[in-house]
Amino acid sequence: MKKRLFILIVSIVFIMAPFMASADESASIGAAINKVDSLFGSSNVGVITVNSEVDPVSFVNSTLGGFLTKFLGLLGIIALGIFLYSGIIFMLSEGDSGKVSNAQNGMVWSAIGLFAIFASYAFINYAIDALNFTTSG
Repeated sequence: MKKRLFILIVSIVFIMAPFMASADESASIGAAINKVDSLFGSSNVGVITVNSEVDPVSFVNSTLGGFLTKFLGLLGIIALGIFLYSGIIFMLSEGDSGKVSNAQNGMVWSAIGLFAIFASYAFINYAIDALNFTTSG
């Protein structure tokens, strides 16, 4: 039991590691590109500017949309893992009707979960795009 818990925790850490990246990477990437361009004598190639004025509506939309997209991606990975695990249990059931029934239920419910995740992803993308208006005044 402890070994399974350890494997689960390590898996979650490795899955979540890409999501924990710094949100201000564009400024550091832009500074690095500008440094390389200045070393080669070019000041116009590859210049990335970072807008210092951030629209609060677009910031909330992009932050919330990014978080929800990553969260739904994580849920999709979990549902796909459950589907694969149920398939393996189904193949290794050796004709035991209880194991077969549990594996089939796991596959059905994970497929329903994947459908719900895809539908909510489509709805969230639609809602974020509909709310992403620019304030001009």
